[in-house]
Amino acid sequence: IADNVLTQSVVLGIVASLIAVITTLLTDRRLRAISNLTQTATAIANGDLSQVAPVESKDEIGTLASTFNMMTSQLRDLIGSLEHRVAERTRALSSVAEVSIAASTVLETDKLLQQVVDLSKERFGLYHAHIYLLNEAGDTLVLASGAGESGRQMVAEGRSIPLDREQSLVARAAREHKGVTVNDVTQAPDFLPNPLLPETRSELAVPMMVGEQVIGVFDVQSETVGRFTDSDIAVQTTLASQVASAVQNSRSYTEIQRNQALLSDALSISRLANWEYDVEKDIFTFNDNFYAIFRTTAEQVGGYKLSSADYARYFVHPEDAPLVGGEIQKALQSKERHFNAALEHRAIFPDGEVGYMSVRVTVERDENGKIVRWYGANQDITERKRLEEQNRKRARQQEALNLITQKIQGADTVETALQVTARELGRALGQKQTLVTLDAAVLAGENRTTVAE
Repeated sequence: IADNVLTQSVVLGIVASLIAVITTLLTDRRLRAISNLTQTATAIANGDLSQVAPVESKDEIGTLASTFNMMTSQLRDLIGSLEHRVAERTRALSSVAEVSIAASTVLETDKLLQQVVDLSKERFGLYHAHIYLLNEAGDTLVLASGAGESGRQMVAEGRSIPLDREQSLVARAAREHKGVTVNDVTQAPDFLPNPLLPETRSELAVPMMVGEQVIGVFDVQSETVGRFTDSDIAVQTTLASQVASAVQNSRSYTEIQRNQALLSDALSISRLANWEYDVEKDIFTFNDNFYAIFRTTAEQVGGYKLSSADYARYFVHPEDAPLVGGEIQKALQSKERHFNAALEHRAIFPDGEVGYMSVRVTVERDENGKIVRWYGANQDITERKRLEEQNRKRARQQEALNLITQKIQGADTVETALQVTARELGRALGQKQTLVTLDAAVLAGENRTTVAE
């Protein structure tokens, strides 16, 4: 019995030792697997997505390692896809910036729009691009520019789309104030086919807006089905907004240029020119209109900036210099916040002719009485003065004629009438001796000439 007990104890000890060894080995292997998995996870967390967790068993740790590897692979694919999308979006936004910068440097609307559609087609790899502008009535979209020869042909044909047309993606974008896409035009009921663009398979139209106002539609097309995404809508909407602002600026510039031209013509016709005076520096600033009314140029006088002394020397008749100087003193001594004055003075033109100028002066002061602006305008009134003098001369002549006529009519004989005529004509002609001879034959009724000397 004692031997049996001893034998059993030995066997149990051996079994326990074996179990302990096996447990230790299994524990070490699991710990190594867990350690390897932890190291792999740390490397991936630090950005090394190439790491793969070793799968050393089919137990829970092995399943966890396999799942971890699968998640890492998906993460690599996701990040790769994201990087691709970011790169594509960056290229798109770079193209938007390039097109916008090019557009912002062009001030003529037609050239601006043509550059936009040509660059957009090239940079975005499109089949076609064109721009419609809303007419003044706000009821029709008129084709303003198109890329390539087909686009220019359509513009030359004067193509347009009524805003209320249902079968038009362009009109719908304008009506709804948002970008719209058709990624398979053969399945779109509102697609408007164009025989000049037979390869169109997908289309994107975005409104060109300034604030809440639609001024047109930017339309792009592709020969590929499914070409446009929501991201494309966002990109093209950004571009369309910037182009709309450029168009608005171009129109404003054109309007300013037209107004300036009209103003220049009006100033030229009225012989009127503006000027500024810096009282602290004693400097007048003139423009070409100013020199034109004095029949000279800035080059001949010495530039667009002159002192008050030079102004008087070049543009004021010497006898009228005290008059002009007196008006300047009045302006300097005035305390009015807004001082206004008007005067007329003579000028001697380069050819020696004496002309007349009307001058209006405005002086503005701040609350402390300091002059902040001194400006005015000169107008050549030479012709007006000449007409006034002619009218006065004619009035004097007419008055003299009326007086002579009255005196002649008051004569009671022919001889008296002749005497009155001779005397009054002499006075009218500057006291020159006047002789009137009446042919006797005239009195007899014959057709002879009366001679007056």
